Amino acid sequence: MEFSKVFVALLLLSAIESEQSKALIELLNSSEEGRRIEAIESIEEICMKNPECAYSDTIISMAMEDPSINVRVRAIKCIGKVKFKHGIEVLSNIIRFSKIEKLRFEALKALSEYDVKEAWDIIKNVSEKESNEVLRMKAKELIEEKGREMSLRPVRKYSLIDPDPSRVIYTPSAFMRKKGFSATAFDLGYWVLDFTYSENVSFIFHTVLPIGLFVMGPAIKLTHSLSEDAHIGFLAHTMWIVPYLEDEESLLLIGGQPLIMTLGKKDMFLNISVLAYYFIVEERNFYAIDPNIGGSIRISDRVRFGVELHFPIYQDYEEFVGCVLYGLRIMGESIYGDVSFAIPIFEGMSEIMRYAPLGLPLLSFGFIW
Repeated sequence: MEFSKVFVALLLLSAIESEQSKALIELLNSSEEGRRIEAIESIEEICMKNPECAYSDTIISMAMEDPSINVRVRAIKCIGKVKFKHGIEVLSNIIRFSKIEKLRFEALKALSEYDVKEAWDIIKNVSEKESNEVLRMKAKELIEEKGREMSLRPVRKYSLIDPDPSRVIYTPSAFMRKKGFSATAFDLGYWVLDFTYSENVSFIFHTVLPIGLFVMGPAIKLTHSLSEDAHIGFLAHTMWIVPYLEDEESLLLIGGQPLIMTLGKKDMFLNISVLAYYFIVEERNFYAIDPNIGGSIRISDRVRFGVELHFPIYQDYEEFVGCVLYGLRIMGESIYGDVSFAIPIFEGMSEIMRYAPLGLPLLSFGFIW
């Protein structure tokens, strides 16, 4: 498929998503119980692809406050199936404080869907200390059934979600940050400001600290999930670099990533993409294309390891050059930082490696709100 067709298709998907959101809002505000349940089922389908979807707070609110018991039961089931970030706390509160036995029972079953120790500690506590005998026996039954299931399969779930899965180290992936604003600084001077409008659309602005030059770089990123483990994206980017201290020529570059393909989930994925830019200066114009492949794997709740291989092609430059990037992402709930190294590959690289055996150090940090 031509890149222009991919771009148009992703724009259409974004428009469809907006219409779906309007339809869901109408269903959620309906006075009819059946229509609100229908909305929960639609949201569940959307959020199964992305547990950080924009509707998590809505589902949690319905599970706690909806006047219909049937709607609350369906919302509780949705929390367990999707495994929302704050779902364990919500389900635990329903079990502890609700006076409606049916809700407590459904919350216990939903809690058993979480494959993390925190959830099973709560279930174990219910099985030992709950005064309601039916609920206590159900907790014991879940421990026996689910415990056997968990022992037969490797489970690696992390309670902390990476706040910035949108790139491997420096190269963008087809994943998005959660909706809202973020700011990332690369080596303190280069800044990327991001407004994630939806699960498929992000507006981006690149700039630097205005020391000797101005940089303005708007961009737009569009993504789409083909399946749970296959995602595609497109990034359009332009940047204008204007020196102001010396009589230097300004530079305009146009390009982006006509192809982004990410395979896997956010805790472990392979990323394949092509960066392509056309540089426009007063004396001479030229292009650069950078096919690259990278990947990331989560190694603990707060750390993931990433690596990228770059094979750039420059106009009128025949010697082989390349670059290997590798490093660690250290993350919190809303902040993140990367400690990484770049190993350039070219004829004289041995001289650099004598003084920087790990590679050239690179640092970045960012936050979301």
